Amino acid sequence: MLGLLLPILVYALYEHTTDSFVVLGICGSFAIFVLWKSMDNFWIYRRLPAISPLHYKTVNVNVNNSDQTGTVYDEESGITFKYQAKEKFFTMTRDMYTDPRRYPKEYEERKYQFKTRIEQAKIPISGWISEANSAICFGTSVRLQKKYATPENIKKIRAVIVDLSKDDYKEELFTKHDIDDVTLYMNSFHYQLIRAMLVKEEKVIERYSPIPKMGISTTASDKLAKIFEEMHKTHFPDKIEVSNIIEENEFEKLWDRA
Repeated sequence: MLGLLLPILVYALYEHTTDSFVVLGICGSFAIFVLWKSMDNFWIYRRLPAISPLHYKTVNVNVNNSDQTGTVYDEESGITFKYQAKEKFFTMTRDMYTDPRRYPKEYEERKYQFKTRIEQAKIPISGWISEANSAICFGTSVRLQKKYATPENIKKIRAVIVDLSKDDYKEELFTKHDIDDVTLYMNSFHYQLIRAMLVKEEKVIERYSPIPKMGISTTASDKLAKIFEEMHKTHFPDKIEVSNIIEENEFEKLWDRA
């Protein structure tokens, strides 16, 4: 915009005619309008070093002009940052992962830690944590009014969330589920399925993985696809119980069986 305006300004001053100044006025007004509409973009871009310290030069900012929001996902911290220009709020959200063996006790412990640490930040904010409706995950959110969403405050709250996330359950999970006439064995990490197999009468009848590098079928059979569909409808991963959890060696022993 400045590159376009500069030669027009020079031309207007050189020619010093009514027409040249009219053109300058029109272009100048348009430039002011564009800059005014871009103020919210400038606001969030100025905070990128606080939002994503390691990737602020390359991180993707998703701007939605229809609802006047700007969203940034920071891979390093796993935090999603969202600026709502219309309501003048800045929100930071992250999912925390728990050990299903300790659910719901761990949820209550971490809920207390979250509330305590957020209060200790002594920043005018609104903290939120989801209900205990999942055995493996719960959501956290911190919302600030725009005037309090300074780079310094964002850094402080980000540091608190990152520190609390260190207690996340970071192990792969191995589970066993009896479904009709077969048994489904699953190897997963959080909500990501790594491997699955169907066993009937102690014989492995299907091995499946959505990950191509596993070197096995990446296409589920009709039977397995139907099971996955039903699990998706009922949010099955959130309902994992201790009785479903098995040791890794039990899974691997079956997986390696010819």
